[in-house]
Amino acid sequence: MKSVVLTRITIETISPLSIYSGERTLLSNDALARDWNGLPYIPATSLTGVWKSVLDEKFSEELDFWFGSLSEKMEDDKRKASRMLVSDALMLNHVSELPGNAQKLRGVITAEDIRKDSLLSRFTLENDKDFERTNCSISSRKSAKNKALFKTLILPKGLRFAFDVKAELDEDKDFEKYEQLLGYIGSVGFSIGARTSNGHGQFKVIGIKTEQYRIGDYAEHPEELAGNIRRFMSSRKVPLDTKDSGSLLSDSGSFIIPEGWEFSLESKGTWRLGNGRKSAEELSEGRNRTIKYLESERKSEQTPQKCFSDGVVEWNPDNTFRQIKYELLVPGSTVKGIIAHRTLFHYLRINECFADEASPLDVGSMVSDLHNGKKANALLDDYCEIFGANDPENPDGVKSGAVRISDCRVDCSGAVTRTHNCLDRFTGGVMPSSLFSQEKIVNPRIYVSIRIRRDRWEKLKEKPIGEALNCTIYDLKNGFLNICAGAGRDTAVFSEYKEGNE
Repeated sequence: MKSVVLTRITIETISPLSIYSGERTLLSNDALARDWNGLPYIPATSLTGVWKSVLDEKFSEELDFWFGSLSEKMEDDKRKASRMLVSDALMLNHVSELPGNAQKLRGVITAEDIRKDSLLSRFTLENDKDFERTNCSISSRKSAKNKALFKTLILPKGLRFAFDVKAELDEDKDFEKYEQLLGYIGSVGFSIGARTSNGHGQFKVIGIKTEQYRIGDYAEHPEELAGNIRRFMSSRKVPLDTKDSGSLLSDSGSFIIPEGWEFSLESKGTWRLGNGRKSAEELSEGRNRTIKYLESERKSEQTPQKCFSDGVVEWNPDNTFRQIKYELLVPGSTVKGIIAHRTLFHYLRINECFADEASPLDVGSMVSDLHNGKKANALLDDYCEIFGANDPENPDGVKSGAVRISDCRVDCSGAVTRTHNCLDRFTGGVMPSSLFSQEKIVNPRIYVSIRIRRDRWEKLKEKPIGEALNCTIYDLKNGFLNICAGAGRDTAVFSEYKEGNE
């Protein structure tokens, strides 16, 4: 019997979200995707595209049945309409409800209502500066490129969204398959937006509600069916009752953490990374404790440069908005950049491609082209399988990377302030008006987790690129590859933390 199935899904981001409109702003190279209220949202096209991509691995033959097919080369009678309609995912307000008035039009609210909402008011266009990240492209020699500074807007983890799925089924057995497809929403491979290889776009499902209406049961009262559908779609209430408080499917199995690729790094010294907006005393470290200055330290009278931190949206047990707290962390993009450069070094070393020896390859040109988005040589095909490729001159050469590295949380013992002078590199003397202070973290511990696509790793782990990756992980664990600013002068040398090292 034919039926209509309605599903509402509530999700919560567990990593930063980079979802853009394709436009630019004065503050950033990318403008956040915003709905009719000027609030961040996830477009239905993004949800549908990622969902279809995740299912392609196991359900490739059934995708046309569920998502439809439309191609210029197809004959008209072979084209199929989608059986599922997916709505935009709208941001929930401070009480975990969809914004708007259910009696009018769901989702439409006034600027005054947004201003009064303690959560929504933090994410209006004028507050974009609170979610800026400043980045700098690096060259093949691991130094900053000239004129390569750029800013991006990234939403913090902890935001909640809700979206609807409407499916039209021919038979009752299709309902079981539909539920199976829903199970892949929230799996590791289901990453939304940009920078997914840096761990962005991950979320968990925290609520799901499904209602099925058999059309035959409403043959005499079709208006009742229309009323039920209208009631479901216009409701502001969202489900918040998923028992496992995670994805519907624990893991699709497409991404794995190879042995030894999840570890902690520690250092017995001072450390800093990046430049943030919050001082150490305003931050929380990984164990949810407020960072304190050491008692033996006196804070500088100057305003010091702050360590990098990012916001996290917190909710109360009754699902009301609590606060946005800022945590000390290492961006996944930083760790990925470090690993990608060192892996390339080991990969060329293993293949005996040295710059100071005669070689059939022009190593310098090859590496330069690679960092400009070109697969310069067949030798680098395996490298691009791991870290991706984006050749503007060859759209067919675009390939997503297989590695996923999330932002790494940081624990510490406290914070100190250090004051420095800039020196003139030619005279060796102190430069005028160049005194500055920096906050540094004491005894940091960084938690690193690296995932990789199972199919690519099974194919490449026995090849030189697999050996190069494992050599890079070894370097990280043994202090040969640091994660810090000013690595040439800092005292922080990291090594793998193991229980009993205290």
